[in-house]
Amino acid sequence: METSPKKPFEHFVITGASSGIGLEIAKRMALAGTNLTLISRSKDKLLNAVSGINNPHNVDISAVALDVCDAAAMEEFLLERQQQKPFTGIFTNAGINTSQAKQRFSNINEIEQQLVNVHFNGMLNTINPILPFLKKQHYGRILLMSSMNAFINLPTSSIYGAMKTAILHYGRCLQLTLGSVGIKVQIICPGFVDTPLTQTNKFKMPLLMKVEQAGDIIMRGFEQQKPEIIFPKTAYYSTMLLKLLPNKLRLKLTS
Repeated sequence: METSPKKPFEHFVITGASSGIGLEIAKRMALAGTNLTLISRSKDKLLNAVSGINNPHNVDISAVALDVCDAAAMEEFLLERQQQKPFTGIFTNAGINTSQAKQRFSNINEIEQQLVNVHFNGMLNTINPILPFLKKQHYGRILLMSSMNAFINLPTSSIYGAMKTAILHYGRCLQLTLGSVGIKVQIICPGFVDTPLTQTNKFKMPLLMKVEQAGDIIMRGFEQQKPEIIFPKTAYYSTMLLKLLPNKLRLKLTS
């Protein structure tokens, strides 16, 4: 059963909205009466996704194909959209893993730079054009997509994990600076969720969760205004226990 926000925000922008968690949250926000601006790199996938969103309140759903790495294009579009319908919320969800990056690039430096650009620079390219307006209205919500990977070092995800750790750190700093101006920042740290991104993984994913389950947990955390929405708890506690082990043993278990 889908859980939607009890008090919908007027207008949310969501990146990485054509599938997975981004699309799942878009569906729930539409059910709650929130106007949406949905961004994804793939126009066809995004338009197909939007056609499947239940929209009982006839909210404004704008879908645009943009690369979050293109700072100029993102700023131009977001400022234009801001003038049309002021934003009250941001969900930076665009992401890519190493397997997906390898489909576009062959050089290791290009692959790793792409991970940095999509996860971190893409986040900044979404937040920075809108943030001055949120500050001016003293109201807003920012959701950042980090990962359980932010809490543990894994040999197969060095750059991915580094970016998710950076997002966690950045989000915690924003919480310290934006709370006083009425902007709530929430950081989402999921374990493995069954999405097109994780389906490219070539290893067994422990505690794999359906995207609908993840949507329930995220929206409950959204409603409760939790600073950090971390799930599943079993995975989180396991990573915390690993941190307590001697370095040599921890490296052996995670390699």
